[in-house]
Amino acid sequence: MKNIIIVIMLIFLGQSTAWAQCNEDRHSTNWYDGWISCEKDENPNSNLSPSHWIKYNFKTPYKLGKIHIWNLNDPDNLLTGVKTAIIDYSMDGDSWTSLGEFIFEPATGQGDYSGFEGPDFDGIEAQYVLITAKSSWGNNQCTGLSEVRFEVKTSTDIIAPEVEKSLTLSTRAFPNPFVYHTNIEVKTNSLAPIFYTMTDALGRIIIPETKSIHKNIRLNFTKMNLTNGIYFVKVRQGNMVGNVKLSKMK
Repeated sequence: MKNIIIVIMLIFLGQSTAWAQCNEDRHSTNWYDGWISCEKDENPNSNLSPSHWIKYNFKTPYKLGKIHIWNLNDPDNLLTGVKTAIIDYSMDGDSWTSLGEFIFEPATGQGDYSGFEGPDFDGIEAQYVLITAKSSWGNNQCTGLSEVRFEVKTSTDIIAPEVEKSLTLSTRAFPNPFVYHTNIEVKTNSLAPIFYTMTDALGRIIIPETKSIHKNIRLNFTKMNLTNGIYFVKVRQGNMVGNVKLSKMK
C-alpha cells in the first residue's frame, strides 16, 4: 500500500493551513504560503557551511519515493525561489548521505501553479530529509520554497513531520494603500528585538530607527501630519531585514 505525506512548509510556527484550491496540486500566490530564510544558519550537516536550510523529521524511518516541489509562488518574490539545492537524508539526524544536487524550476506566480516533480528516493529508508539552498533565482540575500510533498511506501499510519527552520522574517502592510493609518505585520521565528525606520520617497528620514514594543507596528499618518505619497518602512531583526512600500491616499 502506498500513502502520501503532504508537508506544508510555513514561514511561521503555529500558523495553520487551509486547503482552498480547487485542485490540491495547485498553489496559492500568497506571500505567507511558503518558507523564506534571509539569514544563514549553522547547517545540520557538518560537512556544509552555514546556509539556508530546512530539515524534516518524520519521527520514524520510512521508505521514501518521489517528491513533488512547489517553488516560492509569490509574484513579487519569484526571484527568491530556490534555484540550486542539495538534498541529504539521514537515519539519526547526525550522519548524512547526499541524494544529490538539483535545479529547482522557478514558480510562475499564477494561481494555477502546480509545482514540478522532484527527485525520486527510490525506496531509500530515512527518518530525516535536509534541503539546503545553494542559490536562488536572483535574490542574493533570501531564498525560499512554497511546499514539498513526500511519497512514502508504508501501510502504517503517517505522523506529520516536524520541521526545523533557520531564522526567518517577513513583513506586510494592511491596509495598503490607506488613508489615515496602516499596520506593519511582522512574522518571525526569532526572539531578537525588532527595530523599524521610515523614509519618504526622497529618502528623507520620517521615523529614525525605533525599537518596536509589539511585533505588529501601527503607523498613524494623521497624527504624524504626513501628506499623501509613497513611504518606505524598513524592519530589522538581527541580520534579517524586511522592507515595505506604503501608499498614502486621500
